[in-house]
Amino acid sequence: MDAQPRSHELAIGRPLLLQLVVVVVVVPLLLLPLLCLLSRRREQGAAAEGRRAPPGPPKQLPVLGNLLQIGSRPHRYFQAVAKRYGPVVEVQLGRVRTVVVSSPDAAKEVLRTNDLHCCSRPNSPGK
Repeated sequence: MDAQPRSHELAIGRPLLLQLVVVVVVVPLLLLPLLCLLSRRREQGAAAEGRRAPPGPPKQLPVLGNLLQIGSRPHRYFQAVAKRYGPVVEVQLGRVRTVVVSSPDAAKEVLRTNDLHCCSRPNSPGK
């Protein structure tokens, strides 16, 4: 009697139905906190202390940043970026935002005005 599915029932087996529920319901619920965390971190980074970030290349992958664009000749990449955006640029190397200073005059200015920020060390965890 129950060998054939009725016309109003789907002919989906229980394992397939369970997989469908996992894909449709559980996976988005697991990804939602991750997306919220990433968006919050991006907002905090952009508004950190109201500072303006130096210019830099706009194409950045979420985890790798500009690492794939640098290639095997990093000096050529940074030279091209400096020609386009100026002597002080910001690139993302992995998950770390890095300011690259490519001219001697700009380096003197950066080290003169931001010497405490550039040359200080963080507190050691043991002290």
